[in-house]
Amino acid sequence: MDRAGTPTTSRLFAFATALILVLAGCSRTGSDGAEDSAPAEAAETSTTVTLEEVDPEQRTTTKPATTTTEPPNRPNIDWDELPPVDATPDLVQEGYEGRLLVYGLVIDEGNGPVLCGMGILTSDPPQCEGIPIVGLDWDTVDHELKSGTRFGDLTLIGNTDYDTFTLSEPAFNINYFKARQTGEDASESESTPPPCPEPEGGWWSDTTDGTRVGSQDYNEAIDVVNRRELIDIDIYEPDEARPDHVNVSPSDTGWTPGVLVIRMPAVRPDDEERIRASWGGPLCLVAEDAPTIRDLDRLVDEIFDRWTELVSPHPGAALYRDGDKISVVMNVATVEAQERLDAEYGPGLVEVSGRFWPIDQ
Repeated sequence: MDRAGTPTTSRLFAFATALILVLAGCSRTGSDGAEDSAPAEAAETSTTVTLEEVDPEQRTTTKPATTTTEPPNRPNIDWDELPPVDATPDLVQEGYEGRLLVYGLVIDEGNGPVLCGMGILTSDPPQCEGIPIVGLDWDTVDHELKSGTRFGDLTLIGNTDYDTFTLSEPAFNINYFKARQTGEDASESESTPPPCPEPEGGWWSDTTDGTRVGSQDYNEAIDVVNRRELIDIDIYEPDEARPDHVNVSPSDTGWTPGVLVIRMPAVRPDDEERIRASWGGPLCLVAEDAPTIRDLDRLVDEIFDRWTELVSPHPGAALYRDGDKISVVMNVATVEAQERLDAEYGPGLVEVSGRFWPIDQ
């Protein structure tokens, strides 16, 4: 997990087929910045178009954008037979010609529906770039309509030539009440425990000054090593309750103190003393033999430059440093691509994942 002050590399593919990320790190909920603001007319009331109420009247309803109502063209969806909505799809075997399934946000600004890539602008209505969809009928799915833009969270089944996604059967809404969920997303967001042994009194017992555990203290502490070779910098949040003497200013919004974990190839004798001059919370400073942040950033650039040779002749979705490995995200991730990268860089260093499930594999 990267925190403020830790360098991060993310190479985003902006291909002519528009398969991909608009911004690194964008999400549907989050930024309130002016750059994500919708045009002035977007302040009007949003209309939720349900199966019972569609154009031309477009009357505002109180039903949610994604409802538990099953569309009439797909009355008996067996969600237990479909892939989990929050899991990483299986890699596609060489020669696979079956159907693909993808869950995602679909937006239509009037030029046809588009399956959004991983970057979505938090405007109102939302905006994105992605892959055009052939065969979608908005009248058969619940969705929202705002300022001429239709959008909704849909399940799509069909095939792709990498320029478009063609439906082989009607789309239907994602039913989050019935769909299988693994909790994979939540577990991945949790911090990895520090590589240092936990003190007998718990992590908070390693606190030297409970008033110096804020975000500014953190930034000053990592400045001590930020120009050196680093493997990772992280804040680990212990499960134990934070003691009363560890105080964070109310103005330090969005910051949660924890164990400052610094992993680097070599630790100098005075590193801990210099870090402790700014950071009063728990500290785990450790030397390890592992690829550094700069090593991984160079690898990101290399894979980007050799994309067609190493990964695929088709566009990808994202390529970025993810902790101590490189993540390669593709719409259709193949076993062949993973094997090629393993042969080039060794197993486990570069991880390929996809967005589309091969449901007939």
